[in-house]
Amino acid sequence: MVNLLETETTAETYRYLKNGLQRKRGFGLFFVQCSPAEGYKIFEEIKRDFPKKQITILSLEQEIDDLYSLIAEKQIQETISILFIQGLEKSLIPYLQSEPSFQVTLSGEKNIHGGQGNYYRLDTVPPILAHLNLQRERFRDNFKFCLVFLLPKFALKYLIRRAPDFFDWRSGVFEFSEDQSQMIFGKYQEYLTLASDERYAKILEIKDLIKQNLQTPENQALLWLEIGDLYFADKNYVQALLSFDQALKINPEIYKAWYYRGNALVRLGRFEEAIISYEQALKFKHDDQQSWFNRGLALGNLGNIEEEILSYDQALKIEPYFHKAWYNRGVALGALGKIEEEITSYDEALKIEPNYSQAWYNKSCAYTLQSNTQLALKSLEKAISLDEQYREMAKTDSDFDTIRNNPAFQSLIFNKI
Repeated sequence: MVNLLETETTAETYRYLKNGLQRKRGFGLFFVQCSPAEGYKIFEEIKRDFPKKQITILSLEQEIDDLYSLIAEKQIQETISILFIQGLEKSLIPYLQSEPSFQVTLSGEKNIHGGQGNYYRLDTVPPILAHLNLQRERFRDNFKFCLVFLLPKFALKYLIRRAPDFFDWRSGVFEFSEDQSQMIFGKYQEYLTLASDERYAKILEIKDLIKQNLQTPENQALLWLEIGDLYFADKNYVQALLSFDQALKINPEIYKAWYYRGNALVRLGRFEEAIISYEQALKFKHDDQQSWFNRGLALGNLGNIEEEILSYDQALKIEPYFHKAWYNRGVALGALGKIEEEITSYDEALKIEPNYSQAWYNKSCAYTLQSNTQLALKSLEKAISLDEQYREMAKTDSDFDTIRNNPAFQSLIFNKI
């Protein structure tokens, strides 16, 4: 089995935890600050190092307000020497402030690093922490084994502040630094699946990581990038923008930070600034087709159609199979009245993605404007077969005014295919 981490500090911390568990007899309360993934590694390694002890884990998958009953039930089911408890933070997340507190410095800059206590709702105590405070004697009297809480830093800080009676009975606190080699950046699609409060909890974890002395400036910049990604997934584009700016203050040559910054600015409707950001990204990575593509979108929003098309052309030079670039190029050409070229672009998109319903629909509109009714109806029929929404759209789309009374059009729109 691979050792926990390749750092002397972490190996030493693990030894202290191991020794503490070895010496403790009866009830013991241990708190381990670590990421969820690291916590499970610690659990597995303790099991390996104490083969004769009954070591198990209680994984909390949702918010709870009574931990005692869950442990008591587990004690009935199996003999326990050491019980690891993971996931308590899920009961704290709903009680975090929805947004961090910001302070404005004398220079006018916003401090978005946060500070101890500024992200906790101080007007209430989470039920689980009140429960731990009130039931601590029952824990001690009825559980004759060690409890090891695996907690991210923000949750441990919350517990210390709001469950001091329970925490005071600790047998030890052990801090494991995040394994830099295990950090995975750019998990935007995963962040979209999280609830808003879960994203915020993740932001707090990453901010705590940034403050660690072991962080290099390069890692700090990447972590700010990750925070921006989380805010972006939460549709909080202002905070996303501030986070990307923090990354760029540390390292102004991160092209992804410039690119993501451009995306945030687009969502905020600040298209001129977005274009500048995409162009900065392209200075550091000229062959990034997505920056060229998004630059084109921003230009289109400003009505600069010719430059928009040139941006799509640059994207397609890099990636000829970029079907969305072909499609958007077609839309832009149509806006200039270049219908033949518009149709050609849609055809290129459809060679790559034959079931691209939007391209079939727009192609139908273009054929109608060319008075090519037969091909217009054929393309529209294909679009509707792929997505029923186009049947409704066609009923009021002015592009079809010239064929609206055509019996074949009427049959297609008002009768199912």
